[in-house]
Parts: sequence; structure tokens; C-alpha cells
Amino acid sequence: MSNIEAFAKQFKLIMNIHFRKAEPHELQAGLDFLKQAAEKLKAKNINQWRFWLNPSESDIAWIKSGFDNSEFYFIENENKESVGMFRIMYSDITYWGVQEKQAGYLHSLVVLKKFEGYHIGSKVFDYVETTLKGQNIFLLRLDCNASNAFLCKYYENLGFKKSGTIQMRHALNQLYEKQIL
Repeated sequence: MSNIEAFAKQFKLIMNIHFRKAEPHELQAGLDFLKQAAEKLKAKNINQWRFWLNPSESDIAWIKSGFDNSEFYFIENENKESVGMFRIMYSDITYWGVQEKQAGYLHSLVVLKKFEGYHIGSKVFDYVETTLKGQNIFLLRLDCNASNAFLCKYYENLGFKKSGTIQMRHALNQLYEKQIL
């Protein structure tokens, strides 16, 4: 590692990461990540994902279905340490209903607190967009708690456009989509 790379890493500018499909037996790790994310948001007084502090059976079943269907990915650093996770779906009836246009749907993006600042989220988006383009899918959709202004702005800065809102069981969610070029 060069001096520049060591300096950048010390100040959280770079981190080598890779993505691997989660296995069904890793469900508990995924639930733990969601709980840690909920605790982090609660500590910041952001009213989002609090239901992951004590999830219902239906919430757990939704995550379990993603693990069983190979939709979840773990984000790992160069030491094979998990730094977060996300989910890619190819249909999302729950949030988006039946859609005519083929799209990928990003859910459950979590970066653990100790790995914030490494721009992992943008690397996830690059990976997801590349993955979708490789499947001839040129539309990426996601949702976000509408009351989380910071996160809504983050998605808008990444090129996502508002396309509606939906009242879900836990919150009013803003729907976003982005054309993948």
C-alpha cells in the first residue's frame, strides 16, 4: 500500500470492498444488521426503521423470503469482515404494485456505523447499476421514509427522481426511480 493509499484509508476515503450473495442460513446476521441500523437512526433522532428494534413475524418473514430467494448481498472488506448488506429484487408488489417497465428494486441497504464515511453506499449503487445493465434492465427503483429528509436528498443527489409516495404500515414512503445509462 502506498503512502497516499494509507493516508486515504486512515481518513476514511477508500476501502476495498466486494459483494457476495448471502446464504439462507445467514438470516440472523441480516436481522442483526437491520437492528443495528435502527439503533443508529434512533440515536440520531431519525424516526425510521424503529420496527427493526423489535420486528414482527411478518417483517421477519419478508427478510427471510429475500434470503431464501438469494436477493440479499453482504458487503465485505478486504479482511472478509461484513460491513453491510443490501437486497436486489426484480419485482416489488408490496411497495410499487404491478409495473409495466422492468426494473430492479434496491432494499435494506445497511452500512454498519463503524464503516460510515468510506462511500460504501455509492459503491453499492455502482454495483447494482452494473448488475442490472448486465441483465438489460435500465431502471432502478427504491423507497425511503419520506420524513428522512437527509436520505431523500442523498438519493436525489444520486440522480433518483421522485415518482410517488405510498403509505406503508410503518411510515409514509417516498418512491424514487433512476434511469440507468
